[in-house]
Amino acid sequence: MKRVLALYYSQTGQLRSALDSFLSGLDPREFQVEFAAIRPRVAYPFPWSFFRFLDVFPESVLGIAPEIEAPGFDPRAHYDLIVLGYTVWYLAPSLPVQGFLRSPHAQVLAGKPVITLVACRNMWHTASVRMKRELARLGAEHCDNVAVTDSGPAWTTFVTTPRWMLTGRKDRFWRVFPPAGVAAETIDALPRFGRAIAERSALLARRPPRPLLTGLGAVEVQRRFVVPELIARVMFPPWARFVRLFGPPGAALRRLALALFALNLILTILVVLPISIVLRALLHPFLRRPLDAYIARLKAPSGVDDPAPGTS
Repeated sequence: MKRVLALYYSQTGQLRSALDSFLSGLDPREFQVEFAAIRPRVAYPFPWSFFRFLDVFPESVLGIAPEIEAPGFDPRAHYDLIVLGYTVWYLAPSLPVQGFLRSPHAQVLAGKPVITLVACRNMWHTASVRMKRELARLGAEHCDNVAVTDSGPAWTTFVTTPRWMLTGRKDRFWRVFPPAGVAAETIDALPRFGRAIAERSALLARRPPRPLLTGLGAVEVQRRFVVPELIARVMFPPWARFVRLFGPPGAALRRLALALFALNLILTILVVLPISIVLRALLHPFLRRPLDAYIARLKAPSGVDDPAPGTS
């Protein structure tokens, strides 16, 4: 019997549904799955209020993580596999997940094969880079990466995702906007990964462990989001440090700085991002190789197009 630990923080329940589906492909006669929710000592609301939603921006970007409650597992226990599910806040893993990674409980990851499962709107690249760096710091063996995203048109998600976060409503509306979040059919297709893990479980014993999900479409990088996210990756840290000058989370004066950030973000979406699309087209011959290399790093370790590895 192989032991699997599934760690996650899910505000809306979407990530937990994705994990349930992902792991449902494991035969319970061969795998014992233990779920452990990450809980911050000070809970984050859902739905969010407008300024509470903005107020986590600086700390998310700068990695100023909150304290968490002790998870319901023994960090010294043996697990054959750990699945770490996370969402993205402002191009970073959510603050509770960052809190876990900085806590003593994260020692459970040391020396263990770890599969990461990220579920978000569409911009997960920077968060994935940060997650890989944290796992390496902790001595984890990152063997696979899975990304599931909102398949709706990008322009609609600028409306549907904030509506979901601020009202709790994710249904279709105005006959124009599709439901928010990862589509049900995308989540329903995740058991194929669990079945692949079961079929290739012998690879877990290798050091370093071989990827289990190669060739299964675990990661699809949408090229149109790469350059806009790189722009935001440069823009966010200075704004985060600027907002922090106006006080800690919840400070009244900080709201002014957050309002300026929100205005800048809207202008960036309306003006800078369209310009970036034109520049990307014009500079494509010069940017193709570095972008291809960056995309290959994002897909690693498992989201490549090679045939699935054998189990021998």
